[in-house]
Amino acid sequence: MGSFSPIFLDRVYEEHLVSHKTCRAKGYPNQMDFGAFLDFMLAWDNRSSLAGIQYLFPVLDLKGRGYLSQVWVTPAKTLSHDVSERLS
Repeated sequence: MGSFSPIFLDRVYEEHLVSHKTCRAKGYPNQMDFGAFLDFMLAWDNRSSLAGIQYLFPVLDLKGRGYLSQVWVTPAKTLSHDVSERLS
């Protein structure tokens, strides 16, 4: 599976874990509990399914417009650059 870039994980946290009730209720707002981890892994492993796309698309939709625009190209380059740095 490889590793995820810190920028990608930051976006996952921003979109999904800030509002994840069980993480907040347990006093761990910046950590994944097991339920949040399962949500993420199921979405990642099934990212071509409708449920996976619905989970992951907001991570890439930086402006929250419901579509990816040219504005997304720069963050995509940043994500890929971050991954390539980690691999070298």
